[in-house]
Amino acid sequence: MNPVAIALASMAASSSVRVTESAAMASSMCLSDQDFQETYRQMVSVVGLFMSEREKAGEIQRGANPEDFLKLLQFLWQTSSGPEGKAQADQLLALLFRGLRARA
Repeated sequence: MNPVAIALASMAASSSVRVTESAAMASSMCLSDQDFQETYRQMVSVVGLFMSEREKAGEIQRGANPEDFLKLLQFLWQTSSGPEGKAQADQLLALLFRGLRARA
């Protein structure tokens, strides 16, 4: 399995996600535009598979867009790295996932 797919699967399975701006910047500096685009397509594909499974299980609303989801996760890069930042990230993720939750 592709390392990006493994990382995203791991992210999707964890209850708390922590992405730092420095890690994102470092990875983007190491990739050519073509490699970045390929990596991004793979990320969208993996997130799409994860979301599709959650839709089938009735856990999230139908029609959620994986690219929109990834763009919404960008807020994590703007949280601080200390305990307050982690708490804020947890609150924001909870809000995001509540918005995705399937309606009864």
